[in-house]
Amino acid sequence: YNVVKIGSQLWINENLQYEYGLPINPNSTPSTPAAWYYNKNKNQYGLDSIYKVGLLYNWYAVIEMSENNIFPNGWRIPDNDDIDKLQNKAGNLSTPLKAISAPSVNNWGGTDEYNFNALPTGLYEAGTFRSIDVDCNLWTTYETPANLGRAYGFDSTTKFWRYGADKTKGYAVRLCKDV
Repeated sequence: YNVVKIGSQLWINENLQYEYGLPINPNSTPSTPAAWYYNKNKNQYGLDSIYKVGLLYNWYAVIEMSENNIFPNGWRIPDNDDIDKLQNKAGNLSTPLKAISAPSVNNWGGTDEYNFNALPTGLYEAGTFRSIDVDCNLWTTYETPANLGRAYGFDSTTKFWRYGADKTKGYAVRLCKDV
C-alpha cells in the first residue's frame, strides 16, 4: 500500500483489500463478517485492476479485524478521533479531500493536495451494488449512539461528510497510524 502523511498521521492512500479469512459472498449475515468486491468482480474492481476499489466490508468485519489487531506496526482502522484529525487538517483545503473523477476513459483522473486519492468506490446494500461512479464511503470503528456504524465520505463536489450507516452495508476501508 502507498502511504501519505496528513498532519500527525499516516494514511494508506488505497482502499484495503485484506481478505482475512472473511467470507467474500453476498449471503453473509451480521454474525458472519463479510466483504464483497464490487459487482462480485475482483478482476475488475480489485486493487490490481484499473478501478482499484478493493473490498467493501460490512461494519462487523471492520470491528472483527480491528479487535483482532491484524494490522502491523500501529496501523488501524480509524476511529472517530482519527476522522476528527483528518477533517480538521484536510477537510477544508483549497483542493480538499474529495472523491476523484469517476472512471470514464480508463483512468480515475484528479487528486487532492495530499494524494489521499479517495476513489468513488460505491457501496453494497441489501444485495445491490451501486454508486460506483458517485461517491466514496469509508468505515470507521465508531458506533453512533443510535447503534449505527460511523462512516465518512467524499464525492466530487462535497469536501467531507460523516454519517451513521446500517452496519450491514459494504463500504471501503482505509488504515491510519500516528507518526
